[in-house]
Amino acid sequence: MTRYVLQRRRGEEFLPPELYETEGRAHDFMCMQLGEAIRDGGHTTRLEFTSAVGIDKDGISHAWSIHPVKVPSEFRVDTPHGTLKAYDKDVSDYPGIVVELIGHKSAVTLAMVEYIPGGEGISDFPDNTEETRRQAAEVPDERREINNHGHVQVSAGFVTRTWPNEFHDNDRHFRTCHVGYKDA
Repeated sequence: MTRYVLQRRRGEEFLPPELYETEGRAHDFMCMQLGEAIRDGGHTTRLEFTSAVGIDKDGISHAWSIHPVKVPSEFRVDTPHGTLKAYDKDVSDYPGIVVELIGHKSAVTLAMVEYIPGGEGISDFPDNTEETRRQAAEVPDERREINNHGHVQVSAGFVTRTWPNEFHDNDRHFRTCHVGYKDA
């Protein structure tokens, strides 16, 4: 998949590159950073869609450039029990990463970390009281919200799903609804 790197130089110092999903988004951030750099007395010497140069009020040159880069859509790690393959789910509403064990009869999904936009039910098994309680216990209070119909649902955020008996029962999984990442 293609992503866009925004590289910035301040004087002779190269700042850490930033990665964006689209060229337009990289351009928007470049323009925002240029505006901040020339505020209070600086000026722009060049502004194009994929590059810009400005001089700040102290006479220090700032330069930006945007370059497309190919990002691998998967990678593999060999382990004593087989090869793990991690790859982009490639689902725009639920972006995330899947980890599979490959090299056996068929690939087996071990885990998936994804962003959910919210609205997921607390339980997939409303008729199974034990399973309903287990799934409800997976959702911390910080990730619970009430929808328009008065039902409790999972709020937007990251969820990790794992399958304990992945080959024989891929319907039953556990989930961790992450909450601490917002404080990082």
